[in-house]
Amino acid sequence: MSRSINTLGDARDSGQELVAICDEIRCRHRWIIDLDHVLKFVGTGHSLTPVRGEKHFSERMRCPACRGRGAFIWMRHMADPEPLLVGLSYSVNRWATKGSRALLEVAAKATSEIVANAAYDSAVGHYPGDHLTLQQRARIIRDSRVQLVRGGKVG
Repeated sequence: MSRSINTLGDARDSGQELVAICDEIRCRHRWIIDLDHVLKFVGTGHSLTPVRGEKHFSERMRCPACRGRGAFIWMRHMADPEPLLVGLSYSVNRWATKGSRALLEVAAKATSEIVANAAYDSAVGHYPGDHLTLQQRARIIRDSRVQLVRGGKVG
């Protein structure tokens, strides 16, 4: 379940790193914000985006390079990107061919069966001889070990 990140507390709880970029156009120094330090001064409920009529914490920040005041705030990365994969029910999986039946990698994920089939065909060409499956969650749609022969019989 994805969750919106509106406050500094939300950013901390979701594992976000915030980057500050100096407001001074001749400087533009970047640094990672010590979120715990900022939270001591402004609290967890402080909004990540400026609110009209309220002073934002970024306006009070001082650049470590030029000592100027003010910064732009950006999120550096998602610590847990899984919510971005919600809805990608099709996957192209590459399996170990000998010995164990271990999953080596998920070669592609898609929301559309048409796109997933194209990704599967591409992966079969890219990994000749490897065991690949196209799956919708647990259901196997295509398997590179199963070959259709003329007449519609499975061989």
